[in-house]
Amino acid sequence: MSLAATDQLLTLTTAGYARRFGIDLERLITLLSGSTTLIGQDRMIAHGNPSGLLAIRFHLASGVQLQRNCGEGIVRLMLPNGAI
Repeated sequence: MSLAATDQLLTLTTAGYARRFGIDLERLITLLSGSTTLIGQDRMIAHGNPSGLLAIRFHLASGVQLQRNCGEGIVRLMLPNGAI
């Protein structure tokens, strides 16, 4: 885990999937726009030839809706009060 205070960026990495699937999982969490926007990015880093099936799951609060726009490669979370 590393924290870059100047960029408001937190990087978390785990090798917990390396033996079974051949990957490390890296999660970047960035706080932007005067602390009003939180961006999370997950990346699977392969070691050799990855194998097996792996799914990344997110647990969302009740009432949170997902919004995906074609071609963007991102998913937005919409809160019950309408905030994105």
